[in-house]
Amino acid sequence: MVDLSTLTVDISTQQRPSDSDSFWDGIVEGWNGLWTTLGAAVVAAGVALPWLAFLIVCAGIIYLVIRLIARSGRSSAGNSGEAPDERTDNDA
Repeated sequence: MVDLSTLTVDISTQQRPSDSDSFWDGIVEGWNGLWTTLGAAVVAAGVALPWLAFLIVCAGIIYLVIRLIARSGRSSAGNSGEAPDERTDNDA
């Protein structure tokens, strides 16, 4: 069996009184908002830090794999029987 419930909604045209009535109250609210935002930014950096470390490790592994593939490609091309071009400082 399902129990039903009633939801009551009151709609009015009266505005709720604001807590910030003066300029100074607005400054205080802005200051508190700034600290709240900075706190959230610190939390977001803490959440992103492990992901950044993970991406750096992945990038390092990919870099090493590409470097090993390029090195093996270079060594097999160097064994083709042709003499490599030797450059001196005067060629530059």
